[in-house]
Amino acid sequence: MRDEDLRREDDELPVVTGRAWVFTDFLRAEEIVPAGMRDLAESARSLFRPLDDAMPERIGRGDIVVGGSEFACGDGGVQAARALRRAGISAVVARSFAVEFAAEALVVGLPAIRIDETQMIRSGDQLRLDIEGRRLVNLSSGDRYPIRELSEEEVTALRAGGSRVRNGASRS
Repeated sequence: MRDEDLRREDDELPVVTGRAWVFTDFLRAEEIVPAGMRDLAESARSLFRPLDDAMPERIGRGDIVVGGSEFACGDGGVQAARALRRAGISAVVARSFAVEFAAEALVVGLPAIRIDETQMIRSGDQLRLDIEGRRLVNLSSGDRYPIRELSEEEVTALRAGGSRVRNGASRS
């Protein structure tokens, strides 16, 4: 019997659908959450305020953030991942992520998904993310994008709602 046969259907990650918010390459963590902000609830209510004062009121639960290369680079990647998760963002999709952000996203259960075609997605597009099926579908355009570099360990951690393990060591 294979592992897939032993897994109950409710152990699988749900397929999520959400509105896309697209950002540029090299979006800095300080542009996601204002620098120096430490309160998690306030950080979640201030997402992208450094870029646009009205953005925190427009972005909402279930939305999907799309970036380019090195998403959440610079200082503050941990706080950015926590704030996005707390705000109810369904997932972050980018060509690549800053290491600190990607590690913390996994810890808090925020899917940080890598695809190559982020430039094809527009703000407002409706996206459907199927992590188990390893694909992102743009419902607005009909395009399908394969998810890359997603290990089975990462999927398992996301199924559990986040991992308390980073680089093989327990996190305190």
